[in-house]
Amino acid sequence: MAKIFAYFFILIELTFLSLPSFAKDPVKLIPKTPFCSNMKLIDRATHVGLMQVTEADYIVVSKQRRLMYLLNKGQIVRVYSVAFGSGVLKGPKIQSGDGRTPEGLYFIDGKNSKSKYHLGLHLSYPSQNDTDFAVKNSIADPGSDIMIHGFPTDFIDNLNPEVVRQVHPKADWTQGCIAVTDTEIEEVFAMVKAKVPVEICPLNK
Repeated sequence: MAKIFAYFFILIELTFLSLPSFAKDPVKLIPKTPFCSNMKLIDRATHVGLMQVTEADYIVVSKQRRLMYLLNKGQIVRVYSVAFGSGVLKGPKIQSGDGRTPEGLYFIDGKNSKSKYHLGLHLSYPSQNDTDFAVKNSIADPGSDIMIHGFPTDFIDNLNPEVVRQVHPKADWTQGCIAVTDTEIEEVFAMVKAKVPVEICPLNK
């Protein structure tokens, strides 16, 4: 176990050393979204089970709580603990390779049943807001391929699958995506269709 954690922290250190950065990061303003603006809506929501509801029509991800909520007509169907990108503490995603997870409103725009991370739900990042921000700040590539996914199926992206299983969800190990376990992503994959909105809330929300 000690060797696994030692390997993981060396990996994280090397990841941070390789991350691109600005002398001073430009401030990225995130448009307000319904749940992120008022998380009391989540706290007051009724919880229902899969026996009653088998489909989710809205997803809310809280960086602050490290939780992902699947909702149907305002009711909570499922709640999952999640891991984020290794640069999550630095704020919203700005550019490719920064290890950050986006913030704001996105949509599921694709489902990948052959993902290298077991299963994947592709998010519509970058949005127009993200693209405009990149152009304004002379950022060549705002990044892409942000997903909700499971664990790596093999040694990819400098990740050891066994290490990931040991440290998830306490450590943020993704490249900027939102991760759940393989069993959980199978459940999410079955419940969520394309075009479902996904709110990703900042750390202070």
